Amino acid sequence: MSQIHIVTDSSAQFLDPNSAKRKNIQVVPLSFHGPNGPVDESGSVDLESIRHHFENPTTAPIVAAPSVELISDTYQRLQATTDQILSIHSSASASDAVANAIQASEQFMGRLNIQVIDSNMVSVGLGLIVEAAAARAARGENMDALIRLVRGMIQRMYLVIFLEDLMYLERNQMINRSQAILGNMLGIIPFLTVEEGRIIPMEKVRSRSRALE
Repeated sequence: MSQIHIVTDSSAQFLDPNSAKRKNIQVVPLSFHGPNGPVDESGSVDLESIRHHFENPTTAPIVAAPSVELISDTYQRLQATTDQILSIHSSASASDAVANAIQASEQFMGRLNIQVIDSNMVSVGLGLIVEAAAARAARGENMDALIRLVRGMIQRMYLVIFLEDLMYLERNQMINRSQAILGNMLGIIPFLTVEEGRIIPMEKVRSRSRALE
């Protein structure tokens, strides 16, 4: 039986930059659409290269999950080297990646064993889960063992984020525009956490130094 390959999307941020280059990890890129059309059509998975587009929250690009077709193409390419794929994606509450991966996997029933998992996480949280699964897969562990590992990590994962501009929250319909404007005037910095896959406000402070503490 061939080694299991891990598929994820480029919302995953890895603590080790070389993780995305591992032979058994395939990262499917997100797409970004700005006011004037696509921001990045290269298919890059390096979010650092387009970070400057997000400096202004009112004109920041709309982020879309990888399409069914793009995920399907990734599975198709992997079919030449493996018959087992563990597809781990960002929270279904924040992205369509899980739904698209499930739809793409149905095209390979009977040909590939594709298991799709909702990580209930984003960013570094997703990256940590993918790194751990890939390391165990490289050691030859089977699909059942990898699924147990991932589901166990999801239950213990905790992520906290803070933002210095509330307009990002307004743009994602987490607060209204007047709250965002007033909060920015008062210098409020919100803390967000991820609970059951949903990004929710947790508390707030009044300075960056306090937020870092």
